[in-house]
Amino acid sequence: MSRKKTSKKAARRKRWITGFFAILFALAGIILSLTVFFKITDVRVEGDIYMHTEKEILEAADIAIGSNLFRFNAKAREKQIWETLAYVENVNIKRKLPGTVIIQITETKKIFAIEHAGQYVVVSNHLKILDITPNLTDKMAKLIGIEAIDPVKGEALLYEKTENTACFVELVELLDEYELLSGVSEIDITDKLNYTMTYENRVKIMIGTANNLEQKVKKIHVMLTEEIGPAEQGFLDVSYTKRIIFKRGDISGEPYEPDDDIAGDDGMDGDAGDDAVTDDDDG
Repeated sequence: MSRKKTSKKAARRKRWITGFFAILFALAGIILSLTVFFKITDVRVEGDIYMHTEKEILEAADIAIGSNLFRFNAKAREKQIWETLAYVENVNIKRKLPGTVIIQITETKKIFAIEHAGQYVVVSNHLKILDITPNLTDKMAKLIGIEAIDPVKGEALLYEKTENTACFVELVELLDEYELLSGVSEIDITDKLNYTMTYENRVKIMIGTANNLEQKVKKIHVMLTEEIGPAEQGFLDVSYTKRIIFKRGDISGEPYEPDDDIAGDDGMDGDAGDDAVTDDDDG
């Protein structure tokens, strides 16, 4: 055998041995990282938490101090927390070297109640089922116009996805953005031409259709925070493109009826007589 062939064979053997030990060391590193190194030294809870305690969240997560940072299934623990704690809306678990686990929690911001089979299905603002109860409490806002399908506590609400339910999701997001969600006491999405909501059980709000919904919520925010007193009652109509109408009165009495000269589709203009009317040219 020539010296050249012998040299090539030795080089191949050397590369094979080098590769073998590289893989061996890598496997050893992985085994050590899963057994000896990266022990969990701290588990932290972050987020705006008011319905659950940090202790409840840590117990639901069941992540032990001293266990390995990479040996638990983060997605499975997230699901476990979400299903165990009713008011947890979103949960995200992150690992931070060398040994910290961070549990990021978002809790529901509003509780809605949907009538179903003689009871109330209590859901979060993102329609997670929190409870099924025969009683309606002051903390719950009534949600009218969504039919619950085979509700199960701790699971996402099953319902028919329609134009109306899509409007509800968008409306809730906008109300949250404009910091109005906590004051909502009822939302009725039964009629897509006449969505309504009630604020603090004292102001009945006519939203009309889902057209220009963000502009309408912006108008509602201005009226409730700047124009309508904190004790005033009445009907607020933002369904017209260029008119905001507020009629003072008892919302539990006669239903709101717009004046004949302003009644019609979104965008009609007119005069509301002696009632409070605010011009609005922003559309």
